[in-house]
Amino acid sequence: MEAATDYLYCANGDCQQRNPGHHNFCQACNTPLVRRYLWVIGDPAPALTVGARVGDTVPQEGDRYEVISPRLLLDLHPYFPPKMPGDDQIPDHLLPYLKLIPQQLHIPQLYGQLTSELWLLEVGSLPHPVQLLGDHLLPLLTHQWSQANALRQATWLWQMARLWEPLLAQGVASSLLQGELLQVNGPVVRLRELQRDQQPPTLAQLGQYWAAWEAAAPWRDFFKSLCQQLQVGAIAQGAALIAHLDGAIASLASQHQYRYGAIAQTDAGPTRDHNEDACHPDHPKQFTADQPDPPAVIVCDGIGGHAGGEIASQIAIETIQHRLREAVASPDQGREASSAPDSDPIRTSLEQAITEANDKICQRNDAENREERERMGTTVVTAVAQQSSLYLGYVGDSRIYWITRSGCYQISLDDDVAAREVRLGYALYRDAVSFPGGGALIQALGMGPANRLYPNLDRLVLDEDSLILLCSDGLSDYDRIEQYWQTELLTVLQGQQDLATAVAHLVAIANQKNGHDNVTVGLLHCQIQPHPCPTLPPLPKAAAPEALAVTTLPSPAPARPWPIAALTAAIVAILLISLGAVSYSLFPEWRQWVDRLTGNTPVTAVGDPIPLNQLAIGGNAQILRTITLPLEPAADAQTVDLSAQTDFILKDRQTLSNGEVWLQLQLCSPTVNQPPIVWVQRDLSPNLQVMPLVNSVHCRPQDPLE
Repeated sequence: MEAATDYLYCANGDCQQRNPGHHNFCQACNTPLVRRYLWVIGDPAPALTVGARVGDTVPQEGDRYEVISPRLLLDLHPYFPPKMPGDDQIPDHLLPYLKLIPQQLHIPQLYGQLTSELWLLEVGSLPHPVQLLGDHLLPLLTHQWSQANALRQATWLWQMARLWEPLLAQGVASSLLQGELLQVNGPVVRLRELQRDQQPPTLAQLGQYWAAWEAAAPWRDFFKSLCQQLQVGAIAQGAALIAHLDGAIASLASQHQYRYGAIAQTDAGPTRDHNEDACHPDHPKQFTADQPDPPAVIVCDGIGGHAGGEIASQIAIETIQHRLREAVASPDQGREASSAPDSDPIRTSLEQAITEANDKICQRNDAENREERERMGTTVVTAVAQQSSLYLGYVGDSRIYWITRSGCYQISLDDDVAAREVRLGYALYRDAVSFPGGGALIQALGMGPANRLYPNLDRLVLDEDSLILLCSDGLSDYDRIEQYWQTELLTVLQGQQDLATAVAHLVAIANQKNGHDNVTVGLLHCQIQPHPCPTLPPLPKAAAPEALAVTTLPSPAPARPWPIAALTAAIVAILLISLGAVSYSLFPEWRQWVDRLTGNTPVTAVGDPIPLNQLAIGGNAQILRTITLPLEPAADAQTVDLSAQTDFILKDRQTLSNGEVWLQLQLCSPTVNQPPIVWVQRDLSPNLQVMPLVNSVHCRPQDPLE
């Protein structure tokens, strides 16, 4: 059921026109309408009347929120600030929401009050029209798990592992063990709300919870071993769990090809006589493996006036770009420079680059005797990609957003007074930004020595086509990203607009709708294509609890030397067997020839072609004509072409929450351009003729991947 409403007011402060609820643009100013959905929490849990209007009355406009489901509201007046608590009125049990604001990608933030007992959480910025799933908007992770590929499953667990320690510190880690609270929006794990711990949960409980899930074939053994090690205490720290999942993700990501493109553009704006911003790259760029520059975008917003801010921003761009190029050319350099033996060299190099840029700007300030407000400085936001990992670094109030087909997420957190107040648990963010001086920066490059600078560092794992938007506040002010991401950025992911056009449009929007500052916009575009890869290295099998103690084994007897001829023959035999095994594993045509030569896999057609929907689960068949099928059970999912005479197993049937039925096909011999899993919508399967096969025991699609 679509979450619809009768009317919606424009969020543009200069307009606020009332519009029909089904419209996507304001009839008066053509600004995209913002649909802000809110989840109601309280004790006891509320049960509001669907269709009712609730909340404080907006002047001359009636009640503010419409009840979409018993606990889900739509803000009909998104321009007006919500009701805020007075001094010392934020209950202790809500403080984790505030202190976890750095985890805003996964944790809903407090939006305001509905009543003195009921509070509102932001669900997120979602595409519209949206469909209700029961009484909420986002599907449960447990419902989506079986439909996700191995890389997405591993990425979801990696996100949960990274949340474990921060949530444990705030006494809400048991939220990760409650299936009804774990939701997903495409690649992102989102907690519907937080649950207070009755007692601190353990990683053993997390392993037991995960063990009930059936992992996708390419990493099934890895996943089972991981759960076992958690349960017996062999993995007892969140950092160790993250490291194990990092290894799995690296192997699974190697089964995909990652292509990156980037562009950035800066403009003085209509009201400024000079431009203090700077950016990289300033022209469209496609990144390949043989290039010295890593896939990266940098945006800086200078501070310090003419002959100050623009110098600082340019110093930062040149310094960071040079340091990142060195990190890619010498990947071990960052690790050697770090005191942590297992540190990530790209992350380390990014932190060093930001610190070095700060020092160079400070040295320039000192050399020119600049003091206090005369000192030049700059904000910085940086995104650097390496295969599936996206490394982010930022200082100041320029921003980073992550855009996928399912949502737009603000990743960075402004280094301003308002964010500091929220981290300390003193105020809600939408209240704190209205305080006098709430938007004042608490740090920027060049303002002080490196030992007083705390760069913000983060990392994302990308498992689907994505856009990373970096921008100065000339664009992000007044929620312009929230208003325009669907019209200007979703079109890039859909192949309807190129990067250069999208950046130019965003700069124009900033100048037309804001216009109070310089504006700089950068985009990093990630495109992902699957392909087969060698074996995924498994985790060591978990030991039984009693076997975890250290034991001393007797020393083995010294080995007797082999005759040289026998040793040579053994080495040659091992090499031949290894070469044959690798060829058998990597090349489907070689594997099929060997199997059929040895008589292990006779493939025989039986009877006449039948519609796919008449094939039994577990049945082998062959596609008779070239067809395009999706990689996931969704109408807008990425697709792949399957050629005629492709053998497959009808593995499973899945029913989505909207009632659609999809059939899961596992390919017997996936090629470079074909993944092991594809899907067919049930409504299409009667028209897809296939040839049933018998004796097709070679058809084990997991072989190329396990």
